Amino acid sequence: MKKKLKILIVEGNVAEETINFRRAGCVSQSENFKYHIKKLEQNCETDIVQPGDDNSISRIFSSLKKYHGIVLTGSTLRVNDNSNEVKKHIDFAKTCFKHEK
Repeated sequence: MKKKLKILIVEGNVAEETINFRRAGCVSQSENFKYHIKKLEQNCETDIVQPGDDNSISRIFSSLKKYHGIVLTGSTLRVNDNSNEVKKHIDFAKTCFKHEK
């Protein structure tokens, strides 16, 4: 039997931007990626994490090794912006790279 593929999708946008997407009749970046991943690999498990949400991150850190891959969705954030939100995204990405399989 084929092993189930486990993918972590990292929502790049802040919660406010995700709300704006929904108000415009769109889905979030992470939901869009989840939809397309499921089209390519129907028998996969996907989880979504939001680096700006401390509760979301704390649940994921202890289980990073269970994932076969991580998708960083991109966002409207700018890497040269020194906001706490950008710092959380960068720190999360660094942590992900430390847990490579």
